[in-house]
Amino acid sequence: MSDYVKMGNGMLFPNEKRDNDKAPVWTGPITIVNKDGSERKARMAAWKSDKHKDGISIQLSEMNAVSETSSEEIPF
Repeated sequence: MSDYVKMGNGMLFPNEKRDNDKAPVWTGPITIVNKDGSERKARMAAWKSDKHKDGISIQLSEMNAVSETSSEEIPF
C-alpha cells in the first residue's frame, strides 16, 4: 500500500507567454480534490531548478476570491 493518497491532477504546458527569465517555463491547470470530495481549481507553474541541476521547482497558486468576479460584470 502506498504512503500517498491521490489528491488531484493537472497538466503542464510550455509557457508561450514567457517574457522574462523569472517567468515559469511550464504552466497549467490543476484540480485539487478536498477530503469531502469537492474540487478546487488552481494553477501550477514550474521552472528548471537553479539549485539542483536535475530538478524542477514548482509553485501551486489558487485564485483569490476577490479575483474570481470582475467588478465590471453586469449582474443579470
